[in-house]
Amino acid sequence: MEFAFLEKIQFPNTVIDYEENTEGEYDWVIEFQCIQAPAWMGERISFYAFNFYSRKFKNVDELIPLMEARARARGLGPFIDDGRDLAIIDHSDCQYGH
Repeated sequence: MEFAFLEKIQFPNTVIDYEENTEGEYDWVIEFQCIQAPAWMGERISFYAFNFYSRKFKNVDELIPLMEARARARGLGPFIDDGRDLAIIDHSDCQYGH
């Protein structure tokens, strides 16, 4: 099923936090997307999402809470606490071997 209208929507991505390794490369990045509803729909946010990216896939029990805490420190706690939860996507079939 195709959703042609989605091609017309821009999903602005904002990096809200990251951590670098000793080589100056990122170890992890938190990205936030947020779209305001059109004026005729009322003043509200119609879409938002977090993307947590990491070079490492080990120690997620430590890394995810750290990244969540950093997102909260940036004032994004209300988005995390709205009842939709953060979800970990299974990438075990990742073509890059992660």
